[in-house]
Amino acid sequence: ANDVDDLPAGGPQRTTIFAFGPASNERVLGHPEVFRTGGQGIPGPRGSMQSQLRQGLTRMKEPKHKLQRQVVMPAMLKTSVDRYLPIMKRIIDEELEGWRPGGVVDMDAEMRRIMTRVAGETLFGEPDRERSLKFGSMVSEWLRRNYTFGATYFPVNCIGTSYPPLLKFAERLSGEIREMIRRRRA
Repeated sequence: ANDVDDLPAGGPQRTTIFAFGPASNERVLGHPEVFRTGGQGIPGPRGSMQSQLRQGLTRMKEPKHKLQRQVVMPAMLKTSVDRYLPIMKRIIDEELEGWRPGGVVDMDAEMRRIMTRVAGETLFGEPDRERSLKFGSMVSEWLRRNYTFGATYFPVNCIGTSYPPLLKFAERLSGEIREMIRRRRA
């Protein structure tokens, strides 16, 4: 389909659409009443933290989606992003201090570390380096656990499978998110 109007009408359909480029992404992401993502990670039991964590902003339907967009929008405005630049520069400078001329660095690990700190401080207001890194590593671990063979193809909540530890980890991650929000509001 070349346009939202070209899509088949009549009831819910499970169709996979790949949107490449700004115009296509805007078309898909700008119509949450038509398109819905599958969520991040595998489903959890109804009401579980696993279920809630995977149901982010990209998975919500109107009117909840609209309300949540309004909540996060101020943080995404150019004026807000401009305020993040000194924070980003400070974090990058701090991380680069450990690099030595002629030394070898794992660029993937270094970029993840920098982005984890930037996200922790700008999005969650977490200036503590170790807390930001702990949070980022928890998110990475949660994502990794979601895509293990056992959790993906055998999501059964019984002893000996990788699914129960994933559910417990989702509880821990959710608790960490709540704690970061509590500290930010304090």
